[in-house]
Amino acid sequence: MPSLSTFSCLLRRTSRALSLCLVVGAGLLSAYLIGPSKLPFSVQRIKDVSGSRPLDVMFAYSANEGAAALDALGTAGRRHYWYFLVADAGFLVIYTLALASLLFALFGRGRWALAVASVPAVAGLFDALEDAGEVIALSMVPNSPLVVLWATSALGVVKHIAIYGALLLLLPVGLVLALLRFIKRRGNDGAP
Repeated sequence: MPSLSTFSCLLRRTSRALSLCLVVGAGLLSAYLIGPSKLPFSVQRIKDVSGSRPLDVMFAYSANEGAAALDALGTAGRRHYWYFLVADAGFLVIYTLALASLLFALFGRGRWALAVASVPAVAGLFDALEDAGEVIALSMVPNSPLVVLWATSALGVVKHIAIYGALLLLLPVGLVLALLRFIKRRGNDGAP
């Protein structure tokens, strides 16, 4: 497992202006491709084919609800779900890096910024564990172990809380802090 100093070095590189634009752009593009696009691995494609959503985007379901959701996907929906899980392995790396780099830059690139940037890393870790559980459950339909489905739901809850906490709480706070630093610098530049 990478150390905290490795994570910090990576964020220092990816939070520079050009690198940050590239990783955030990659994050936004991949979010579109895996979400609303019509590509074979997208959430939208799974919905179009099966009329159901994959477990990965559901929040806090019971083990029985998870089993029913996998069954409701049907054969074609489950096939596209496999594509989704392969794509999500790459997506979780991209969104983790993009969001962590953005938060690191907005919070000033110090120790506090590193702690804040760890929130998307937690989301990415729990997303990977959730995906592993979904692979097990999906490979055993219609006899998916209920304990695995319960675990994937719990892992997904932590993932969703971390992602939405980063997007809806930390990102706006970081934007305000960055704006305040910018205003302060501009004021100091004009001081006699």
